[in-house]
Amino acid sequence: MDRGQIEELARSECQQGPAADVALVEVDAVTRHGMAHCANRAPSAKRIVGVSEARLGDLAGLFQETVADAVQLDRLVCGVGVFEFTADGVVIRAVGPRLTAREVQDALPFRLYAAPDLKRIE
Repeated sequence: MDRGQIEELARSECQQGPAADVALVEVDAVTRHGMAHCANRAPSAKRIVGVSEARLGDLAGLFQETVADAVQLDRLVCGVGVFEFTADGVVIRAVGPRLTAREVQDALPFRLYAAPDLKRIE
């Protein structure tokens, strides 16, 4: 997915609640608990959706053990798919074009849960 497609997908994630309650932030590092370092500081919002241009080969560098000066994300949208951060762990809600959830799992050092309604992004 290119940058425009990633941003469009992120905006659609935001439409699941009142627009004033959601903020989009550019993310350059995130933990498996959804704590993210953002290029721009997130405004106060009930939900924060991170956006990154990371591809499959970039996941190991995007996901870090710890992140300084972090904000809590609800979701992350990137070229690989849509990730949701829950109390039970990271859930992949949608998988990018020509990828499988197994390929994404193999690129990550932690367990990834697939949403029951896992979608494919075309």
